[in-house]
Amino acid sequence: MDQTSSNHIEETLDPDDWAAIRTLAYKMVDDAALRLSDLRSQPAWQPMPDRVRDYYTSDVPVEPTPLDAIYDDIATKLMPYSMGAIHPRF
Repeated sequence: MDQTSSNHIEETLDPDDWAAIRTLAYKMVDDAALRLSDLRSQPAWQPMPDRVRDYYTSDVPVEPTPLDAIYDDIATKLMPYSMGAIHPRF
């Protein structure tokens, strides 16, 4: 929250560190391009390990989670086990 005057507090969803957001966004784009460019050499499907399956049945976080931690979960617990037909051999 920013205090813009003595009696008005502005609430915002803007991140505290725009540079960190840009860095993470570039990483996401790079990871997506790498995944697609390397897709042909990866298996068309792989089973989801129990530890990853357990993650999806656990309670959702109550407290805020840093954006980079959320992306790490997506990159390691979702993307490798996608159900979509994007693989050339699917």
